[in-house]
Amino acid sequence: MDLTGKVALVTGASSGIGRAAAFRLGRAGARVCVNSWDDEENTRNVINLLKENGCESFQYQADVSQEKDVEALVDAVLDTWGEIDILVNNAGISGAGTTFF
Repeated sequence: MDLTGKVALVTGASSGIGRAAAFRLGRAGARVCVNSWDDEENTRNVINLLKENGCESFQYQADVSQEKDVEALVDAVLDTWGEIDILVNNAGISGAGTTFF
């Protein structure tokens, strides 16, 4: 898959599925914005690995459960690269006391 020139925004990208998605998109040639809410060290590690592999990327810390943060995140990507071609909505949000089954 060749994603050269495409712009990807991956939420929840500091670990797990989001991290893997960011790496895969970067390896395919996409420029990647790595978003996480609170894990700055892991997010920096993801950015460093992407850059070491030739991927243009940047990190943006935002809480995607907050509308103003999401707007700022999207604006940051648009200001940097002018478009978003790929959006990976990976960040999980749950309320206190949420029951999933």
